[in-house]
Amino acid sequence: MIINSIILIFFTVGAGLTAFYFGKKKLSFYKPALTFGGAYLFSITITHILPQVYYLKKEASLTLGIFILGGFFLQLLLENLSHGIEHGHRHAFDIESKPFHPTAIALMVGLCIHSILEGTLIGHPYTIYHHHNHGDGSVLIGILLHKMPAAFALTLVIWESIKNMKIAIIYLVIFSIMSPIGMIAEYFMGKMELIAPENMSYIYALVSGSFLQISTTIFYETSPEHKINPTRFGIAIAGAALAILTEMIF
Repeated sequence: MIINSIILIFFTVGAGLTAFYFGKKKLSFYKPALTFGGAYLFSITITHILPQVYYLKKEASLTLGIFILGGFFLQLLLENLSHGIEHGHRHAFDIESKPFHPTAIALMVGLCIHSILEGTLIGHPYTIYHHHNHGDGSVLIGILLHKMPAAFALTLVIWESIKNMKIAIIYLVIFSIMSPIGMIAEYFMGKMELIAPENMSYIYALVSGSFLQISTTIFYETSPEHKINPTRFGIAIAGAALAILTEMIF
């Protein structure tokens, strides 16, 4: 858990800090990176997380399905707060350079709720992975591929909107520790038996739904013309292939 937390914080902060270098430059690799990460996240949700969710609570398939749908629609609501930063939106806001403008706070609330929830997937692996012969490495990679572009977009948006690098870094650091907080909370809930391991599947189902919403939105937004682009299609296949490969390795 400690190693996972360090990895998450290091790569999230690192990705966010690159925003100060690249700024608003047109990044040729940004959309392909989003497509790759979205394909990986979608694939790991289908091949890893959802099978584990249903394994833990076989007798509650309908209820789990409702929670998955709930996670999907919850993410839609959270995106009203976060303005789509989870899938790479980089639009500055007119917030009068105020560090704690309600729009900026709402943005962080949306991002933090999602980050805490996703952290539960890797906080207590012996509940969701107890019957598996491998751990949470593939899910950790998926979260990283999702969080790094989000960290970049968040830092850029706050920096451009508030015009203050220090404040942007504070927002970035807060964002970076949210998933580890979710991990720790889930770990202690399991350790103290506040929630039965099999009942954690409802939270995992909620997160699965949000992952499905984010990843499918990335696909649509990186292909606005709704036509198959051979390059993007190849990148998506590569992301899915990596998800399957990491699932076999970890």
